Amino acid sequence: MDIRFAVAAADFAVNLLKECGIQEDNVLLSPVSVETALLMAANGAKSQALEEYRKLFGGEMSFEELQNTASQYVLNMPSSEKAKFHLANSVWIEQSLAVKEDFITKNRELYGAEVCQIPFNQDAVTAMNVWVEKHTDGMIDRVIEEVDPANMLYLLNALSFDGEWERIYKSSEVRPAEFTCENGKTGEITGLFSTEDFYIENDLCTGFVKPYADGKYSFTAFLPNEGLKISDFLKKLDGKTLLLMPASARKQEADVMIPKFSVSYSSMLSALLMKLGLQTAMGHGGDYSGISDAGVGIDEVIHKTTLTLDERGTKAGAVTAVMMKSAMLPIARPEVILDRPFIYEIIDNSTLLPVFVGICMKPEA
Repeated sequence: MDIRFAVAAADFAVNLLKECGIQEDNVLLSPVSVETALLMAANGAKSQALEEYRKLFGGEMSFEELQNTASQYVLNMPSSEKAKFHLANSVWIEQSLAVKEDFITKNRELYGAEVCQIPFNQDAVTAMNVWVEKHTDGMIDRVIEEVDPANMLYLLNALSFDGEWERIYKSSEVRPAEFTCENGKTGEITGLFSTEDFYIENDLCTGFVKPYADGKYSFTAFLPNEGLKISDFLKKLDGKTLLLMPASARKQEADVMIPKFSVSYSSMLSALLMKLGLQTAMGHGGDYSGISDAGVGIDEVIHKTTLTLDERGTKAGAVTAVMMKSAMLPIARPEVILDRPFIYEIIDNSTLLPVFVGICMKPEA
């Protein structure tokens, strides 16, 4: 993979996490889902909007290099019997909108997008939500509540991950533990205890890499050093650091505890994406004449995620909807006990890029 794409993608993942802010609630994002949906929109962007997409997602790459690299990445994500990954894209067009064939062709060829042109009524809402449920393996059943009469185009990305641990926890390794929130409050959780082979330690945090079955994906977690808040940890984090931490893991046994938890998250991203550099692309002045001469622009970007982690493995789903409207101790082993807020990822081992990245402020079973 082109290192320029990897660094830009990792930077986007970190900055997306930072912009979501530190809340009492948990945060869960799929940078892959958001980026893929937006790059489909970028296939119809022109002038300044196009340049913003190129810069944000490709760094020094040309736009053509960016799209080809991103396409190869998302369409060739590894999947196996015990670590299943599924990704799908679709373009939904209001019946009356004349869309340029080049935009449709690029999204079909680059992202395997299904294309559907129908009247935007309640049946369309049902059809889009059925599509989302199907392609998130039933984990997310609704992303569109209703269709605004001004909305003319929806670009949807959906993905799911279902990974079994390389070594499933024994019943003796699942037992009560205590978790301390940043405000000092403590509570009982169900802890998953194990010894892992790859340990991370640096000036910011300790952590570990825990493989899923078949060796295609891993769970990584980073526990900020004592006294370092999640917000301060995030300030020091960038894309290169995110990539280097799992790469720097050394083969050393560590005693580890992961909370058994589940999280569902939803966010409107357009204002956040403007802060990250898509000011014209997300604004009313965005040039999307490559989509239609009728004049369309992005109305909102909706992102929904869900994740469940237990003794057998991890199941996670994500959907991103881009809505477009008209004019628009033997030897002491180190420990990583995730008993206070931490950051975690599910990474593609071949690139170390995060498929999911999240902040666990308080586990909820």
